Amino acid sequence: MNGTKNADRPKEFGQVCVWPGTVVKTARAEGDSVKDFEEHVRKEFGVRVMYLEEITTAPDIENGKPVEGTGGRNDLFFAVHNEDVEKFAVPRLSVGIRWIGDVLSKENYLSPIYPERVFEYVLRKDVLTKYADDDGEDDDCDSYFEDIERLEEIRERMHELLEEAEEIVRNFEGGDMAYQRAKSYWLAHIKTALDDEHDYLGGSMVTMEDTINEMEKVNQ
Repeated sequence: MNGTKNADRPKEFGQVCVWPGTVVKTARAEGDSVKDFEEHVRKEFGVRVMYLEEITTAPDIENGKPVEGTGGRNDLFFAVHNEDVEKFAVPRLSVGIRWIGDVLSKENYLSPIYPERVFEYVLRKDVLTKYADDDGEDDDCDSYFEDIERLEEIRERMHELLEEAEEIVRNFEGGDMAYQRAKSYWLAHIKTALDDEHDYLGGSMVTMEDTINEMEKVNQ
């Protein structure tokens, strides 16, 4: 399913996303599957997207050798309309959709599972004129989105790790009192500091989500 060149896209669709393990086209029925996908995202998230391609991942490489049992995953690549990027930034995380820049960052892209050409999908400086100076020059839109995106990824990851930590303490044999104390103190402090997605009556004066929202407004 891998092509030899990147799919063309108009500059209005600048932000490319990767949805791991997602199939849109199939050998049996392509039909209107692309239009169905784009319409599904529009209805589910309220954003305009453009299907680009699907790529089958290569195996992970460790010590110069392919890792058995890796590779062969079908990843979907699509682009989001520039005007819809901000409102899609957080909802996409709930279904595992990632910005291409994060996928291909040095910290995350440890094995060449995609063709080298996909690096050309990383946000170009000419596609988001919204973040350009009055003189038409780009205003560091790449770093702007990378910073906001990374903070959102960190917040989501903190949620996942916190849930894991809570489960460990809750299921620890004979640790009922330890769990109740954790739930009343450090679990509560961390959960309420991240955002308002919790069951506690109180909350933090300024959450991590508040900070992200403030940073997003800076360049609006």
